Amino acid sequence: MNTIIFDGKKHALQREGALREKTECLRSKKTSPKLVSILIGQDSDSERYLSLKQKAGERTGVTIEIKRFSENISEKEVIEFIKKMNINTEIHGIMVQLPIPEQLASKQKEILETIVSEKDVDGMREDSLYLAPVVKAVMSVIADAGKCLSLTQREKIVVVGAKGFVGRRIIKALETTDYEVEGVDLGVGNMEITKDAKILISATGKPNLIKAAMVKEGVVAIDIGASKGDMDFDGVVKKAAYITPVPGGIGPMTIFHLMENIVNAAVAVEKKDKSC
Repeated sequence: MNTIIFDGKKHALQREGALREKTECLRSKKTSPKLVSILIGQDSDSERYLSLKQKAGERTGVTIEIKRFSENISEKEVIEFIKKMNINTEIHGIMVQLPIPEQLASKQKEILETIVSEKDVDGMREDSLYLAPVVKAVMSVIADAGKCLSLTQREKIVVVGAKGFVGRRIIKALETTDYEVEGVDLGVGNMEITKDAKILISATGKPNLIKAAMVKEGVVAIDIGASKGDMDFDGVVKKAAYITPVPGGIGPMTIFHLMENIVNAAVAVEKKDKSC
């Protein structure tokens, strides 16, 4: 089987040109798309992701400002900062880099929901104006796999990690299509259903959870696991018709769609002239 290995970096770069044209149009009208990304404490994965975001911002014309807080910051101070950014007309997007330190974990929902919906470009609020970038990335990959493999919207999709933040939102987005969608969680329900999936999406954050024996021949395997990936790539790739690697798969597309959301937020502010 000639497996298609999705090159997320290549696909993202191909789409950045059009986004750059939008930012140049906005800048000609004195609107400069800008994101404030809040980092609390120190985390090597978060720092790496922020670096990748800044590089994408440089390529697309989006300004990424990083606000760093020590891990001992109180939720009150973080919330006060977010409130200031909410009313700052030069800021089009606000996001909190996750995970946050353990001592703030119980306040995470309150912190995230302080961000006003029109600036919630990371799609964290239930009433956000923007679809979460990772969900947009998954939908882009499914569309690409559909073209490459001539799939129809009658295929069965199984989402592992259905009750998690990403899993819930992926299922919600897929329910607007004609795909047959089913979710499963670790320790809940029958994990055997992964073998029935033409498109298998895993969003658990548990490295190497999905083994080759859990997928069927010709599967479209979409791995959203951070850093190491949810799937045993070396095993699953032998049975897959299409697969996203980690790193280099969903990640670059997620960053692209974050830039896209920021630019769209800036366009929304430029209400008098929709030409961009």
